[in-house]
Amino acid sequence: MILHTGIALGVTLIVLAGILAILQYREKVEDDRERKVQAQAFHYDAL
Repeated sequence: MILHTGIALGVTLIVLAGILAILQYREKVEDDRERKVQAQAFHYDAL
């Protein structure tokens, strides 16, 4: 019984860690994309 509980807890933690890793990766990709768009934007204040 204790072994099954430990396995269930471990699997749950692994799944949550995987979901968090995916969300963090997607956020990083989106931030990189926004940074590229911002870098290519023309800044009238610089004139």
